[in-house]
Amino acid sequence: MEELPRQPVRTLRFGVQVLVDLGEGMEPFWRDEVELVDRVTSIAGPQSCQVRYFSGCPLHRSGEGAGWTWKPYRPPARGAKVLVLSDFGCNADRGATAAARLHKDWQETVGIMRRHGCSPVALVPLPRTGTPSWVSGLMPVLSWDRTTTTAQAQVGLS
Repeated sequence: MEELPRQPVRTLRFGVQVLVDLGEGMEPFWRDEVELVDRVTSIAGPQSCQVRYFSGCPLHRSGEGAGWTWKPYRPPARGAKVLVLSDFGCNADRGATAAARLHKDWQETVGIMRRHGCSPVALVPLPRTGTPSWVSGLMPVLSWDRTTTTAQAQVGLS
């Protein structure tokens, strides 16, 4: 036998970046977002967890602190996972032009992530049917719901 058979294993050894949408549509979920960030940080470790806040899309403005300090999006270290907590504009009143712009900005943002070897996944506070189809075309989407199980998350991420 020249090579041992191997199974891929999910890991956070390269760290995780959590992108937290503070836009108007996510306001009802603010406390949930804080709790989720705390849990991810406790699992990955504070040195391996990078949290960035944004509104709508992080491409042009995102950061760790107050909105006035935000700068254009920077991806995490190569190989890191990226967890996006967002409604992708579904819960806010937006016109067709703004929705098209948001879609384009997210395409560019995910492209930056992938070019840097990062794997994004979206956690959306909507049922699967309420999430725009273009989002699932960009990254795996998990529904942020009490009925979502670990098994469903694993299937969605594979």
